Amino acid sequence: MGDVLFLAHRSPFPPDRGDKIRAYHVLKHIAVRRPVHLLAFVDDPRDLAAAEGLDRLTASRSLIWRGKGRVVATLAALARGKPASLTAFADRRMARAIADVLATRSIDAIYVFSGQMAQYLPADTPARVVMDFCDVDSLKFADYAAAARWPMSWLMRREARLLGQFECDVARRVDASLFVSEAEAGLFRQASAADGIHVVENGIDTTFFDPAATFVRVDEPGRLIVFTGQMDYRPNVEAVTWFARDILPAIRARHPDARFAIVGRNPTTAVQALAGEHVIVTGEVADVRGWLAAAACVVAPLRIARGVQNKVLEAMAMARPVVTSGAAAEGIDHAGTIVAAGNAAGIADAVGAVLRDTAEAETRGKRARAQVIRRYGWDARLAPLDPLLGVGHAGRGMTSVAKASPRDWPIAPAWRRPLAALAVTAALLLAMFRHDAAALATLYWTNTTFGHCLFIAPVIAWLVWIRRHELAQLTPQGWAPGVAVVAGGGLCWLVGEAAGVSFARHLGLVTMLQGSVLTLLGPNVARGLAFPIAYAWFLVPFGDFLEPPLQTVTVWITMHLLHLVGVTATVNGVLITAGEKYFEVAEACSGSKFVIAMVAYGVLVANLCYRTWRRRAAFLGVALVVPVLANGLRAFGTIYAAVLTSVEAATGYDHIVFGWVFFGVVMAAVLAIGWRWFDRAPDAPAFDPATLRAPIRWRLDPLAAALLVLASAAVFPAWSQAIAGRTQPLPAHIDLPEVVGWTRAPLSTRAPWQPHYTNPDHQLFGRYVDAQGDAVDLSITVYGSQSEGRELVGFGIGVLQQDDRWVRVKDLAPLDGGSLMEITAAGPVERLVATWYRVGDVTTASGKIVKLQTLKAKLFGGPQRAVAIHVSAEVLPGRDPHAVMTRFLAALGPIDALADRSAGMVR
Repeated sequence: MGDVLFLAHRSPFPPDRGDKIRAYHVLKHIAVRRPVHLLAFVDDPRDLAAAEGLDRLTASRSLIWRGKGRVVATLAALARGKPASLTAFADRRMARAIADVLATRSIDAIYVFSGQMAQYLPADTPARVVMDFCDVDSLKFADYAAAARWPMSWLMRREARLLGQFECDVARRVDASLFVSEAEAGLFRQASAADGIHVVENGIDTTFFDPAATFVRVDEPGRLIVFTGQMDYRPNVEAVTWFARDILPAIRARHPDARFAIVGRNPTTAVQALAGEHVIVTGEVADVRGWLAAAACVVAPLRIARGVQNKVLEAMAMARPVVTSGAAAEGIDHAGTIVAAGNAAGIADAVGAVLRDTAEAETRGKRARAQVIRRYGWDARLAPLDPLLGVGHAGRGMTSVAKASPRDWPIAPAWRRPLAALAVTAALLLAMFRHDAAALATLYWTNTTFGHCLFIAPVIAWLVWIRRHELAQLTPQGWAPGVAVVAGGGLCWLVGEAAGVSFARHLGLVTMLQGSVLTLLGPNVARGLAFPIAYAWFLVPFGDFLEPPLQTVTVWITMHLLHLVGVTATVNGVLITAGEKYFEVAEACSGSKFVIAMVAYGVLVANLCYRTWRRRAAFLGVALVVPVLANGLRAFGTIYAAVLTSVEAATGYDHIVFGWVFFGVVMAAVLAIGWRWFDRAPDAPAFDPATLRAPIRWRLDPLAAALLVLASAAVFPAWSQAIAGRTQPLPAHIDLPEVVGWTRAPLSTRAPWQPHYTNPDHQLFGRYVDAQGDAVDLSITVYGSQSEGRELVGFGIGVLQQDDRWVRVKDLAPLDGGSLMEITAAGPVERLVATWYRVGDVTTASGKIVKLQTLKAKLFGGPQRAVAIHVSAEVLPGRDPHAVMTRFLAALGPIDALADRSAGMVR
């Protein structure tokens, strides 16, 4: 015998509502007899979190998230001429998953639970098909239409008509159609004239629903009248609203201590509005038995009801007296143990009789439990399923089913060669680009701004690990187009190498590693690993550009808070003077390291804890704003502490608070803010493997894929070597220029400063003085060709070096096309420094343009020399350094001509 495919419109576990209870017990009944492959939708994160409870019952299972709203489904239904009940559950992922199971498993029976899933039945299948309609849903919509106003009445009539046609068509195509009661089956026979209609009634777990069982009992004042059910289900909402408004007042007129308890999860706004002194709305409860046991009477006043009501069977099993509407009692063989009434007055009288004669009520409850045990045990109710499905105890039992689970570990045979090839390929890529890998490791370890990158690789490994069970259900397959990503990464690396942009080189290396995963494991696996693969981009150090704007924001926050507490303070760029004390909001104080780390942290939490993009974006916004505000508060606290005590004491405090303790508090604060809106269980499956089994074209053997990746990556270092030899011949010796009206003078001893460049071919620095006694410093730095460690632009290169005594105060308006910066050092002493670069045929003050022109010269030829020119003047009392520098530049002549002459290019 083959396996059974079980289709359900909602995950059967946990069995906490009527449809799921029936589906769960049917699944459990079949799983004892045959291997079962479950495909179901989920619409609640808690169902995903509890999904492992299905593993002991299924040989395989795929749960697909269903997020389509009612409005969208209705509009789609109107556009396509179909019932909204079907379009709400129409999903290509489910169709692909079902086709995959039918193609890869030996399926000889299909059990379809609920009419919504019947749309996925193949047109022609040799398997035996059992369709469990449960109720006649089309008649339910007809009842809705009769009670609704236009336009809802028109929509409901349309739904009833189209859904009824669909139900009849399905019943004629399947081998058996099931209903929960003879009344429902009789109505469907009249509507469809189909054969093979059977009754399989609902059961009840009388061991669990037993008043003698162990559970927490509810202790509420007064005598409780209890209703249980899913409180966003329309018939339930309508029932409790009717009871609370039209029936309860009549009961309380005779029994003032009576209170109505509405017990069930997801109460709508209308249900919540009923809560008051005499009406309790509990929301979801851990165990409904406590409320049932506390009930003086259980009610089910449903005016629209189809099939057998599990809530009534549960109350009967708990030996409680039950009062229902006529519709809710229909289909239940209660042997007179419950009271059914047709209108509000009848229900009020019946409940009043229960409250008045408690002895008779208890006797009736005990008889109700005895009737449930005799009539509604699950084993007896589901026995008719066996011949309909062709299943029996001779098949594989639950032990075999568990062994067949695709969630077993260790590594499946199909994964061993691809994983080994990937490991070797990644190692060889890192060896091929070892200088960049070593630079990354050094940067992580020595630069506090990027220290968080040390944790990215372990996080990626963990993200892959928690996906291991879903990945085990996929088959890795080499894929030739994946090498395009490797080539893209290699090109990015080459651009970075040619332009001297370390960010581009590092991004290129990480992208090549990502491309190797896609090439060796294939697109299906890569889609399952999409987030861990993308998260690897956080291995690339980025965010230096945030430091200046964050310095500005930190200064703004600090100044406002200082003024708020009455501290007199002034600011000049990033320098704050408070009283007689002087503070610098340096790059390290900007909070950029926290913002950069919080981006990585926020993206991780957003992916793990939220399902909707709107909530993810909101959380990321909070993750960015909170550390910026917190850092401003920290800077204020440091300065305020220094004002109250001393700079030394405040600095010690700052170093403690600014470290991991501060960042840990900020992380906890962000998490606390977002906690309330978490809508995804942390252990929910990251993806549905059933949706990732599309056929793959351009397949490759793992060895061929590995060789293709390595060959593609190797092209770019070879290309780099070919262009690395491009350099421009320079003169053996150069001199500072003669400047008309200015003479050479000794360097400053009051405010000595020089720009910092590593390994230049020529570097000159000198001072000029004019007849008025104004002094200007001129610096010329020349490279025949730029390369790693020999660059015009980079961190700690140029006007300010790392850990320099000089610090940037602010950027000023450009001077004669050059960038102008105000800097200061202890003393205090101040300077203005103007900067120009000459690369290729362009003179610029922009570091970005320097990189672009360097790239152009490297790749396409042209002048390879790179020249940096700085002009600086001290800020002195009674002197205008800006005017002094302007006069000097006028006498010096064109900057581009000076740069070319310094590089031996005669003009």
